[in-house]
Amino acid sequence: MGIRERQKGAESAFVESGIIQRLLQFPHPVEYIDKSLKDRNLEYNLLHGRDMKSELLRNKKLCLVLDLDHTLLHSVSIRSVPSNEQEYLDGKARVISSMHDKQNLYRLIGRYIKLRPFIRTFLKQASSMFELYVYTMAPYGYAIDMARLLNPENVFFNYSKVLSRDECTKMGQKSLDVVLGGDDCNAIVIDDTESVWRKHNENLILMDQYNYFTSGHKLKMDDEISYEFSTTDENFKAGDVREVLQATRKEVLEGCNLLFIYSSALETGNTVTDNQKLLEMAQKLGATCCTDLDACVTHIISTDIGTGVYHWAMKYHNFFVHPRWIVTSNFLWELVTLGGL
Repeated sequence: MGIRERQKGAESAFVESGIIQRLLQFPHPVEYIDKSLKDRNLEYNLLHGRDMKSELLRNKKLCLVLDLDHTLLHSVSIRSVPSNEQEYLDGKARVISSMHDKQNLYRLIGRYIKLRPFIRTFLKQASSMFELYVYTMAPYGYAIDMARLLNPENVFFNYSKVLSRDECTKMGQKSLDVVLGGDDCNAIVIDDTESVWRKHNENLILMDQYNYFTSGHKLKMDDEISYEFSTTDENFKAGDVREVLQATRKEVLEGCNLLFIYSSALETGNTVTDNQKLLEMAQKLGATCCTDLDACVTHIISTDIGTGVYHWAMKYHNFFVHPRWIVTSNFLWELVTLGGL
């Protein structure tokens, strides 16, 4: 069938690169007041949010809010998969999840589900440092079913920390207002969709979208992104996580002086990144954007090889790079090596 998966690196492959920080595991799982309430999470926050934040602070803990589809896993309707591929997948897929599964491919509720490679390694490490939440725009029943696949022994996060579109206070938007004990200052978000976090964009770590099944339902090779967790210093305990993320982000392209010379928009996954957005992305990563071609320029961002600017870059040994270099550095939170360019 030709369905294969490239699993790069060792088991640390989904846990690395200049970002997040800290902390010990919250000792006492918290249950919501009434799970039958549509706004159960928001109501609990209103009643107990302040106490919960104090508890998180005392235990040196931040909130880590994780998107579900295309971030932690990928699922497709079985009916959308060609019958010949269904036969192959049925032979591989399980219906009951186990922490020891190697394929991490399941058949459940009329869908095929593939967990992102090394995701349980990531959840295990993250759960020792953060209070984990899963937050999806999907229905609550689906969210719980997927949470049980990810976390079959209920060790990474409590199922009461699963948030769905039922908790959204504004259509099409996610909010930290419904995250128990979470706010702009103490919550980090990992999601593949930037547009749903307009209110909390500074808290967002944008994740490369995970697609196991493409439109042809063959495996798409996945370059794993992971995160390196470091120990917080004393000054951060009462600080603002947005400031830490901003400072860490600015280290990625620090010292790079960029000159943009290109006109076409760049396709990046399911979005179109235009010139202005790329420039803003580079600045957030700590780069200086130049307006003139002179000796201070270290990198020329262009898609047009063979131009006068290209020959200038080759003559003076400057880097001449595709705009996607910025996008990749943004996803990886590290300066992408350019080899001999």
